[in-house]
Amino acid sequence: MNRAFIFAWVTLAGAGLLSARQPVMDMVPRWAGGWGFQYFHEFRMAEDLFSGASEVANPDGLRKEIRTSWLEGVYTFDRARRITFKMPYLDQERVALVGGTPVTQRGHGLGDIVVATPLKRYTNLPGLTYNFGVTPQLRLPTGKTTADYPVGDGSWDPGLSVSFSSESARWYHLYDLTYWKNTRGSAGMRKGDELMFDINIGRAFPFQERHSSVFVMLDVQSRWMDRDRTSTSSGGESVSVGPMLMYVKLYDWGTMAVRAEYRLPVYERWNGTQTGNEQRFALGIGFAF
Repeated sequence: MNRAFIFAWVTLAGAGLLSARQPVMDMVPRWAGGWGFQYFHEFRMAEDLFSGASEVANPDGLRKEIRTSWLEGVYTFDRARRITFKMPYLDQERVALVGGTPVTQRGHGLGDIVVATPLKRYTNLPGLTYNFGVTPQLRLPTGKTTADYPVGDGSWDPGLSVSFSSESARWYHLYDLTYWKNTRGSAGMRKGDELMFDINIGRAFPFQERHSSVFVMLDVQSRWMDRDRTSTSSGGESVSVGPMLMYVKLYDWGTMAVRAEYRLPVYERWNGTQTGNEQRFALGIGFAF
């Protein structure tokens, strides 16, 4: 297996705000002192209104749009121990009912930074590598809480991820379970806890003479959210599915990867009446050294 495969076919362990992936481009360097970073832009939009599992009329035009720019990085102490950070900048807008009147609310600025320590145990077999991972993580209260649509809630939120992945020269499998405990934040804000289960299945198409590969993956995410302790209409569950495409190129100085993702819900059930049918598109570029 060449170095391009080694960089690209690795464990996806941990969790972010909405995603269970760790930097950088899921290509965490496996040698002592290895490091990397990436820029990732995510766009999410929901314009439909749901009551429970049913779509209902939306005469007030309730909706939300969230644009997040992520700067993420990783440092490897050794193959089994790493530290990562994820720093989001959000620009978001929603139309919500306030006193029965639709009101446009906005918020932007630095969001809640996530730090994590992925820990892994590898097993190497002829033509196959698999590992189990445990990732403690912490979401810091760095996001502003003062806007109409705040980008943070001022709370310190611990999280834990457990994962299993296997990789060969052609195929990759990931199974990742992540839990976030949302504690009370500024002004009494208390978002509900979250439980996420991610499955990734992918295949590599290498170009040996170009030292590059294209990866085609199916991304499935199940998500359960407890009720927001400061709201009577939040929380629920959803399952979303979509493709992920990644191009990896090996250079003398390291590795570059470009990735595009799209995901849309195939099942959702919400507490009360909420915007739903959220679609997500993301595009990023990352480097590992």
